[in-house]
Amino acid sequence: MAQPTSWAKGHVPLHDLFGIVTEPEHETAQNLLSTEYMTQEWGLPPKQVLLSGDGHYWITLDYRAGDSPSVAWIDAECDEDMQIAPSFAAFLAGLVPDTTYEA
Repeated sequence: MAQPTSWAKGHVPLHDLFGIVTEPEHETAQNLLSTEYMTQEWGLPPKQVLLSGDGHYWITLDYRAGDSPSVAWIDAECDEDMQIAPSFAAFLAGLVPDTTYEA
């Protein structure tokens, strides 16, 4: 991250990426298809696709500026909403192992 967040000074967590689950008997909160429900449940801005998060914070594909999404960090508890990367490709290029940020 170019700026500090509620999570840390220079990074945000990415422990998993949500998948696409179409089988009704396989219930999971980590489903891209649950974006509309989770957006309403947590009061998130419109035009997001939730990629990762736990309800308190989210990493999203942000379509608010048009048809090509940026990647955003949204902390629902701290009212943070900021860009992580201008594109998904730039987001992927910026990923580093979590061991880079030892506790």
